[in-house]
Amino acid sequence: METTKIYTRDKLRTMMDQNDEEVDELMKIFIKMVPSILKEMLDFAAKEDWKSCSELAHKLKSSMRLWAIDSLDEDVLFIETNGLLSENTDMVLNKIQNLNINLLQVIEQMESEIN
Repeated sequence: METTKIYTRDKLRTMMDQNDEEVDELMKIFIKMVPSILKEMLDFAAKEDWKSCSELAHKLKSSMRLWAIDSLDEDVLFIETNGLLSENTDMVLNKIQNLNINLLQVIEQMESEIN
């Protein structure tokens, strides 16, 4: 049974004139970059440094939108907004944990696609 992909490469393929090699390179960058950002975000959350969590969510947002990871858009926006204001911090932590789980799943899917 095949798992439904959380992302799509369609938007990037269009931007790159259907050049799959360039899209694959961007995918490799995403795979390399995102786990360290997620770890850093979890570390900041453990220290209750919500502003830094907000800044990292802002960094992730554009990449997530390029890969059309729409199912997590609400979470990343919540982290960015509420983290900046240090409001709803229990929910911010919950959203960070959810983002972590799901983006690591995206990375697994991407790795299986390029390998």
